[in-house]
Amino acid sequence: MCSNTEVLAHIIEENLRYNDAITGALKHVKGTCGLAIILTAQPDRIFVARNSSPLVIGLGQDENMVAS
Repeated sequence: MCSNTEVLAHIIEENLRYNDAITGALKHVKGTCGLAIILTAQPDRIFVARNSSPLVIGLGQDENMVAS
């Protein structure tokens, strides 16, 4: 299980100026987790990431799904 997702969200927020903010934040995670992230600056995009956990992305007509 992801160590603390609230802390992880703050790490991502603090590093948004870097292209690898999400990837860099996952380096601080102990354990497994799957994330779906929506940034207020880009509300039409969903960023997904995983750390040693399966992640499934489903693309459908008028809907998309993410599950871990």
